[in-house]
Amino acid sequence: MKDFRFFLINYELYVWSIFFGLILGSLYVLIKRTNKTDLRKLLILFIGLSFGLLLSFSEPMMENRALAFVFFCGFISICGITIPGLSGSFILILLGNYELLLVDAVNSFFDLIANIFKNENYPIDNELIKILIIFFLGSVVGLIILSKFLSFVLKKYPIHLNHLIIGFVLGTLPIVWPWNKVEAGEELPTMFNNFYGLIFILASFIIIILLNNNVEKKNIRSNWEEH
Repeated sequence: MKDFRFFLINYELYVWSIFFGLILGSLYVLIKRTNKTDLRKLLILFIGLSFGLLLSFSEPMMENRALAFVFFCGFISICGITIPGLSGSFILILLGNYELLLVDAVNSFFDLIANIFKNENYPIDNELIKILIIFFLGSVVGLIILSKFLSFVLKKYPIHLNHLIIGFVLGTLPIVWPWNKVEAGEELPTMFNNFYGLIFILASFIIIILLNNNVEKKNIRSNWEEH
């Protein structure tokens, strides 16, 4: 995770380009699996799209260390385990707490483990450890409460849920657009950096497609062998 922090600081455009490509790939897979569409489902897609766009063009959510919000992040991010096409990391990015919870807090936890078992002497941020514990508790509660409900919805209304997620992810793409991550006062990416950013988007997109195709082939082979 320390390596990830290094890349996030020094190669921010490339890191977010990879994220963006992975999200696009997941979105493509979700659209590919959704082959039954009617007016009602398009309306559901529009609702998801509208909510996503509302988030995109609202004031960006900043890092929030309030423990109640951290608990909520853990609670809601568990949706990524149950709902296809929607990852917990993506949810945390939208909530503005991805770096806090999955980079900084996790790094502090690894430093604590190293101090205990390897006799290292890394400085420990106790606040980050507390934040990670609250995030973990929120995830456990979310897993208990949300997972059964979401599994029921996924089994009962899979196509409707897919349309909702497709619309939502489409609407929130501007939030994770890599070139939006260049803050005011920072040096703009060069043409060279822009080119490599696009390459990373394309590469991560293709990886998701290939992985999905591999899974589909295995499922087809498994079904064929059973019959």
